[in-house]
Amino acid sequence: MTTLPAKLLPRTELLIMTGNNLGNLASVPENFPQIKQLDLNGSNIKTITDKVLKKFLMRTKKLYLSNNKMTQFPKMLQKKQILTELWLSGNTIECHCGMMWMRDWLQNASNVIDRKQIKFGSGKYQG
Repeated sequence: MTTLPAKLLPRTELLIMTGNNLGNLASVPENFPQIKQLDLNGSNIKTITDKVLKKFLMRTKKLYLSNNKMTQFPKMLQKKQILTELWLSGNTIECHCGMMWMRDWLQNASNVIDRKQIKFGSGKYQG
């Protein structure tokens, strides 16, 4: 799949979209339900906009974004405490001043389960 499904059952709580080709997530279907667990691991995601992330974080408790092609993450990610689990490893984060917030945030982000496996630039995060 190259986009999120336009229709899901209204009470869908778990959506597994692993192994797709989602690319740039810039929008969410209008009637997208309030998913509690969203697995987007290995879905070739390059970017995710603040608008999409905000929609996901309204009720999502577990968000899986590992093994994609993301080099940056929206800063909004650190402000949303609703997530009990967040998985981000397998993405190589660009190492520049604009992403310093992420390095600092990861030192105390207990909800980022795989934070010690996150890579910045060519090296491994040293938290």
